[in-house]
Amino acid sequence: MIKFILSLLALITTDGLTMASKVLQFTSVEQGSNSYLTTATTQSCRTHDELNSLWQRHHGNSDPVPSTLDTNDFDSNMVLFVSLGDKPNGGYGITVESVTEDESEIVLTCLTSDPSPFDMLTMAVTQPYEIVTVPKSDKPVRSVFKEAPPRPRPFPMFLLTFDEGADLGKIEKQMKELDAVLDVNLMESVKIAIVKCDEEQVSEAEAMVLLQVIDGVATVEMDPPPPQQGADGGGMGGGDMGGGDMGINF
Repeated sequence: MIKFILSLLALITTDGLTMASKVLQFTSVEQGSNSYLTTATTQSCRTHDELNSLWQRHHGNSDPVPSTLDTNDFDSNMVLFVSLGDKPNGGYGITVESVTEDESEIVLTCLTSDPSPFDMLTMAVTQPYEIVTVPKSDKPVRSVFKEAPPRPRPFPMFLLTFDEGADLGKIEKQMKELDAVLDVNLMESVKIAIVKCDEEQVSEAEAMVLLQVIDGVATVEMDPPPPQQGADGGGMGGGDMGGGDMGINF
């Protein structure tokens, strides 16, 4: 009997969903970061008129609804719009993860993401949003937000400086001949190069050594730099491998 009760309880999910909830199929039709709707909102459109009204407020003009939405069959489907409202800069996002229905409401479970420390961000205010279509219902719509896990640190680019008088053309050719090197961007006017390596062939440390041993290369730096280990700043920092603590912004 206890096992039976526990099994029933296990069917009850969080965020206000009950045992009667069911998963609805949905289709994402648009996702972006700029909207004239500047406050966080969840809205439903069950008719063409409601969609036209939302679209004009969303875009801040009287442009027609795109065909991907305008052809929506409102006899069987409806359009849902969810937005985070104003965010101070780029890098924020929202993605509808699932749509469920119970006896009282429709629930959008959305993943939200914050800027990564490894991203180059626009400093303009943004309004992340997504528009989806789902089977039509007269029930109210509510959004539940979950924070997406942080993205892992990406495989770095490598910034190279050169010895005085080094033959940059010869060095560039030598780097391009390396199997592990995918791309070399040599900026002769400032005497630096940005090198992209294949992470499936070399580790970060191996790439550092591979580039550092080339005759004429003075320093090699990672961007983003490697994470520091320990309170004393130990670990493999950029200065340990032939340079300072400078990163590259793209």
